[in-house]
Amino acid sequence: SDDDVLEEKILNSRKRINELQAMLESENAQAEINRKIGKAQNILRNLKDTWNMMSQKEKQTVCQELIDRVIIYKNGNVDVHLKLKSYLINK
Repeated sequence: SDDDVLEEKILNSRKRINELQAMLESENAQAEINRKIGKAQNILRNLKDTWNMMSQKEKQTVCQELIDRVIIYKNGNVDVHLKLKSYLINK
């Protein structure tokens, strides 16, 4: 019947709208992640130039925000683990 056809078209339209909304939300989330990555890259890129102009407190804050942990091995090797994952989520 015409009602069945109309109902099917409405359901298909709603399904398509939901798909488009999901795609848009995904693209917005990716754009936000890209913005945060750019911000983090900019901070790291400029750190070399700005480090000597920072106060001790500013240096400490930057290190606390960017460094998750530092592992120093007996042979003298050092591993620095950055907090970029949590930084990108929270900033």
